[in-house]
Amino acid sequence: MPKCLLLTVLLASVASAVLQWQYIDDDLVTSLGARCMDGSKGGYYWMPGSEANASKLVVFIEGGGECRTVEACNAWAAAKGSSSFLSERIWPERVDDLLNAQEDYNPDFFDWAKLYVPYCSGDMHSGQRMMSISDLGGPYYFAGHNLIRGMLAQMKRATPSFWPSHVLISGSSAGGIATILHADYFTEYWKDAVVKATPMGGWFYAGVTAVSDYEQGEGTPVEHLGFIDAWKPFIPGACAANTGRNLSACTDAHFLYPFIRTPLFIRENLFDRAKLMNCGISRPVNRQYMRDWGKWMHTQLEIIRNSHKQKDGFYVPSCFDHTRNMGFWSTPVLGGVPVQEALRNWFFELGDAGRYSVAMCGDLPCTQASGYEICTTLENNLTSIPFRTVGDSGHHVCDLQPSESPSILFT
Repeated sequence: MPKCLLLTVLLASVASAVLQWQYIDDDLVTSLGARCMDGSKGGYYWMPGSEANASKLVVFIEGGGECRTVEACNAWAAAKGSSSFLSERIWPERVDDLLNAQEDYNPDFFDWAKLYVPYCSGDMHSGQRMMSISDLGGPYYFAGHNLIRGMLAQMKRATPSFWPSHVLISGSSAGGIATILHADYFTEYWKDAVVKATPMGGWFYAGVTAVSDYEQGEGTPVEHLGFIDAWKPFIPGACAANTGRNLSACTDAHFLYPFIRTPLFIRENLFDRAKLMNCGISRPVNRQYMRDWGKWMHTQLEIIRNSHKQKDGFYVPSCFDHTRNMGFWSTPVLGGVPVQEALRNWFFELGDAGRYSVAMCGDLPCTQASGYEICTTLENNLTSIPFRTVGDSGHHVCDLQPSESPSILFT
């Protein structure tokens, strides 16, 4: 093949692998409230699939924390709260595993259609505010759920021939939380499709107790967990109907889980650093609290394993990390089955190999990593990792009192 023709083919291949930015039309922004924090109109990134897999879709929801105080919301809005930041991106500079368009790296989903949901609302993609409020600075819109509604409406308008037959939804950290929160929403929207979800680092929380309550011999009540009223968050319908629209229960994974009908493959660390620090862990490390945290996580995983749904699964190494080891290569291999293979088996229903994978190496972070794998344990460098000390931000999320609004730094 002539060099010039080869170059043309390669450039065409690269161009076809780029997710293109699409603004939501003005009338949909107005009618659905699909705005970023600063009021700018939202949008999304889109790439069609190959001819062979044109009706199959990967959805990835971006993470990036949230804000619950005036100080935190002003900082969040200045860094991320406008679509002007999003539209200037050249995407993808670096893509998540499931969005990767290289067959040798992502053989199961490389040529599926890709939908990337950016994050500009500061509310875990949950807010339903049609008007801005000044309670948390600004004034700001908290309209994460509205943005998802607007995105779906715009997709229907911009690509009317596209309607998926298979959908895999994922997201990391705050995007993982949004994946759990919206799993059934997507299932109900694409009601004729096979819809499944694989949240990464989004299981906030697993029936845990905050350090402050633990030291007093008390449990942390559900009222101290979950989202805040200021966002006017979306609450999944089944949970709302069965709990009297309990905001705390329906936005905390442990309490929400029994009401989720969409199949889930949960990717977590047994000792998630963000969750532990949000709950007050600090130096010197309370090792007994860490051991009990591991027990709480194992209890949660047994609930999932024994669920009546019989369609869920999990992959949980014993690491003191949040989401930096959630990649196909960076996740430590458990039981001889890599996470990519376990995900494949679960999604395509090829058998149970790797479906219920959890490290059983000890009662503290202990999974051994090799090669490109990442896992922080007590033995390698836990003591060198900087902790946010108690009081740095005033509160920790699972220390939340009903009248308080802490800033979460690590979701």
